[in-house]
Amino acid sequence: MTPMAEAIHQISIFHDLSEDEASRVAAVCGERTYHEGEIIFVEHTEGNELFLILEGEVSIQLELTNQDDVMPLVTLGPGDVFGELSVVDEAPRSATARCVRNASVLVLAKEDFDRLIESDHDLGLKVMRNVAQLVSRRVRQANQKILDNVSWGMI
Repeated sequence: MTPMAEAIHQISIFHDLSEDEASRVAAVCGERTYHEGEIIFVEHTEGNELFLILEGEVSIQLELTNQDDVMPLVTLGPGDVFGELSVVDEAPRSATARCVRNASVLVLAKEDFDRLIESDHDLGLKVMRNVAQLVSRRVRQANQKILDNVSWGMI
């Protein structure tokens, strides 16, 4: 297995792909690096890329009144994915992503993502099931966070 395909296997939504499937995903990914404090994307802007963290940390946060007034939602690290909603729907970004520790990421464009899952239905089923589980888990975590804040009188 190539190093890039091995890296794909470390990503949560691609963990159960075959070697050939992981290689096909790797073939359409680009690599980027971000530095501490760098904004990767901003909430309410158009998005068409999925990000796969190889190294470093990224904070997903909501901007409350400006870029200096933010509410962190989650900090993600190696093996995590962000930007998944932009490859599933065509709505604007729902949060801002900021690099908090120098990060190396793979980037998968929506058009390549769509082409992959449409060209191989087995691959598409695996990936979309994993994306659905990821989104479900994140919604449940957000619901719990809201419930906790209500319980503590913060909302």
